[in-house]
Amino acid sequence: MGEALSGLYFDLLNLIIALIGLFGGLPHLIKWLQKPNIALIDCKILRFSEGPSPIEDENGQIVGQQWDPDFWINPVSVWGICGPYVRTSLEPDDIVFFLPKQISWKKACLDDYICTGVLVVDRKLTDRNAVMSENQLTATYKRSWEKDLDIHLIRDRREAPRTVNIRGRNFIIGDNEKSKWFGKNEKYLKEILMDIGLTIYANSLNNRRIKNIHGNNAKLLYNALIN
Repeated sequence: MGEALSGLYFDLLNLIIALIGLFGGLPHLIKWLQKPNIALIDCKILRFSEGPSPIEDENGQIVGQQWDPDFWINPVSVWGICGPYVRTSLEPDDIVFFLPKQISWKKACLDDYICTGVLVVDRKLTDRNAVMSENQLTATYKRSWEKDLDIHLIRDRREAPRTVNIRGRNFIIGDNEKSKWFGKNEKYLKEILMDIGLTIYANSLNNRRIKNIHGNNAKLLYNALIN
């Protein structure tokens, strides 16, 4: 019995060593094991301000507007200004659910949180140069995005200096076959979560930080919203 257990432990140790080597070291293996399949997030306190940001010229005159996320202007859905730290953590096939902030859904005469859009990550563009040379983005969008980025960077330098280096990185391009914008609707997220048995997540919607959902639970929510 002792020899069998020793052999089992030895095989398990070899497996762990092999996995560490396969993933390029222990930190990478740990990161992979902890990687979420879904993030219930948005731009501010895990919720985003519904509506476009005004784009100003050098004289402070509003010359346009920029939506973020954007599901309309380009052939693909994109997310590239808000949520820089969340965007940094995302990888292909991760899912992002966008929830308007409470002030937004109350202004829209809704009774509770809704999901206005689902973005499934296809790929990430590394930096400003990659965004400006991306052929799936329209010239109009790229001009507005760059102006909006510069506006945010000015604010970051004043209010959040550590964000300056990452704001323009990790630009998200969505998988158009899997991503979808719902807009205003009356499918309240809390009711959907309760219906599919995810009570703990339903009860976290009013918390400062909404609980992330992983694995099969993520698929349940995605399917409930898409279908």
